[in-house]
Amino acid sequence: MSENIKNIIEVIDYIENHLHEKLCLDIVAYAVHYSKYHLHRTFTNTVNLTIHHYIQRRRLTEAAKLLVFSDIPILKIALNFGYESQQSFTDIFKAMYKKSPNQYRKEKEFYPLQLRYILNKHITKKETNWNKKIVFATNEDISDCIKLLPIVVDGFPHLKETQFIEQLQKYIKNGQTFILKDTDAVIGMMAFHTITGNIDFLAIHPQYRKKGIEKAFFKKAYEFSQFDTITITTFREGDKADTGYRKMLKNIGFVESELLYEFGYPTQCLILHKKIWRILQMSHTYTKENPLAQNFNIKSLLKFAFPTILTMIFMGLYTMIDTAFVSRFVDTNALSALNIVCPIINLIVGFGTMIATGGSAVIARKMGAKEYTRASQDFTLIIIAGALSGILISIFGSIFIDNMIWALGANSILFPYCKEYLSILLLFTPASILQVLFQNLIVTAGYPIIGMILGIGAGVVNILLDYIFMVFLQMGMSGAAFGTGIGYMIPTIIGILLFFSKKNRLHFTLPIVDISVLTESCANGFSEMISQVATAVTTFLFNHIMMNNSGENGVAAITIIIYTQFLLNAIYIGFSMGVAPIISYNYGKKDNYQLKKVFLICIKFIIFISIFIFSISFIFGSHLVCIFSEKGTSVYEIATNGFLIFSSSFLFCGCNIFISATFTALSNGKLSAILSCLRTFVFITIFLLILPNILGITGIWLAVPMAEFITTIIALIFIYSNKQKYHYI
Repeated sequence: MSENIKNIIEVIDYIENHLHEKLCLDIVAYAVHYSKYHLHRTFTNTVNLTIHHYIQRRRLTEAAKLLVFSDIPILKIALNFGYESQQSFTDIFKAMYKKSPNQYRKEKEFYPLQLRYILNKHITKKETNWNKKIVFATNEDISDCIKLLPIVVDGFPHLKETQFIEQLQKYIKNGQTFILKDTDAVIGMMAFHTITGNIDFLAIHPQYRKKGIEKAFFKKAYEFSQFDTITITTFREGDKADTGYRKMLKNIGFVESELLYEFGYPTQCLILHKKIWRILQMSHTYTKENPLAQNFNIKSLLKFAFPTILTMIFMGLYTMIDTAFVSRFVDTNALSALNIVCPIINLIVGFGTMIATGGSAVIARKMGAKEYTRASQDFTLIIIAGALSGILISIFGSIFIDNMIWALGANSILFPYCKEYLSILLLFTPASILQVLFQNLIVTAGYPIIGMILGIGAGVVNILLDYIFMVFLQMGMSGAAFGTGIGYMIPTIIGILLFFSKKNRLHFTLPIVDISVLTESCANGFSEMISQVATAVTTFLFNHIMMNNSGENGVAAITIIIYTQFLLNAIYIGFSMGVAPIISYNYGKKDNYQLKKVFLICIKFIIFISIFIFSISFIFGSHLVCIFSEKGTSVYEIATNGFLIFSSSFLFCGCNIFISATFTALSNGKLSAILSCLRTFVFITIFLLILPNILGITGIWLAVPMAEFITTIIALIFIYSNKQKYHYI
């Protein structure tokens, strides 16, 4: 006998010996010398009732016995059991017994609400396959079954032992009774009609009610019967006498049917359909294997997406720190050079993100349709395609590096900085693409925590190497490039090792060379590529216009704004990437209810976080600028003033990013690409060409907020017009 069970027996003994005295958790805990918090937790987990409810039910049972077998006045009975008045006693008695104490006394028929709790002293601690231990009951088991009755009487109003034994003998004779034993004690019993499918008796020892035994009984019943539905009667909704039976049955999959009265007690018939049962069992099994199959709420959804959000924030943070190191420990020319080559980096990241997000939608959809082998084949094909593409980009980029740098607008002063940085970073292009792929597909495989660890690990290494190479070794731009490139290698290597394991549902296998998979992935994720291409173009336009308007200080200021925007947008991007596999999975599974639920939670979160980020950027924008440039400098003044206007874009961009990602997850790359193109290229380009001519530098800062605002209107129109097709609202 475990120490825990021994302690609970001591508590029950104390309660039973003091039922006529004042009792509460504090008094009981003091009497048995336990912490009340520890006692509450262990008692509830063991007995399946709180101490308060156990005392209440035991007192009402003893009071009911006195009502039937004595002439003691009702008021005196109420006072003896701790009630302050006859009315308070009557109210709780009627709530439990469904009749007043006076009516109960007149009927002279006693039945217990809760008998003394008898613990199984030798309970199995380890999880076991209960289904294999469930057997048909024999006449030799009747005495053991009778011992279970007092313990489970809480679930059976008006249960009479003599009538039950007579019925039990008939059920056993007809092979209609299952029992389950732990050691020598009967801990579960089911009596049922094989023809009608009616469960006349289902009882499980309270110590075992959280171990899935009820599901094992129903599974066994279906194995030995031909009925398509199971019916059972239980407590009605809101019945205070119910200790959890109704909830247990509803969780299994039972649905409500007609309201009944049994022995004068109000009950309700519940029905379980065989097809629904099988679907739910597959769903419950799969949920344990694949976190995408969860029944998400606000807490579990944010918990699932949080690692991706944190990863993106950290990526944005270490990207910003990387830039700050260049600004602080090289010179302002280096900062300008970094922005000159930024379009090349945008294109590489855009390509990786395109096949990562688009491929994730393809793979998650097939996992939702339970095509697991094909999902792994497509996964392997996408990884190989990403690696080969990275090698080709690295080769051709190195060959034409001079032409690219001059085309991006570098002058003779900035050219050496640009080439020093870009020539090294191009060598890590395959790793750059693969790390984006793995960080997305690890989430799709159901391992968001690992994805978070990889992202954070890469960021920490990048920051440490930046300090070593740029500050300690004085390697300048080469140090920044090596720090970033080596950071790419960490998630790449770990991702390869992780997916080589055949234990994972998604793993490396011999791929089928299906070009349609690659084209669909690119089509689905094309909006992400468009977004990066647009960023490259608009960065070039910003540089050109700011150079004409405010000179080199203006270019430095816009560089600061761009990298700070990336950090703040990381929350939107991380959240959208984190929930996209869930949306894809439920769309592929055709679970419209869960899809609507997840979509609504996401919209509420985006609205809240958009207001929050806008407030932070508006109030603390100057502090972010200080990371790059000291107070009092021309660059600081330009960037700080710009932030006051630019920050309004954060009210709208979160909605646009999420809706674009949603259409990608729904395999509608067309609408996703349209939204990304509008918000990151079309409208920004239009406003950059018009507003600065009217408003000067203010027009430059207004270009992005105006583009995001108009895109939001269009995005909401897309959402509304496609609601019948995708059923997300």
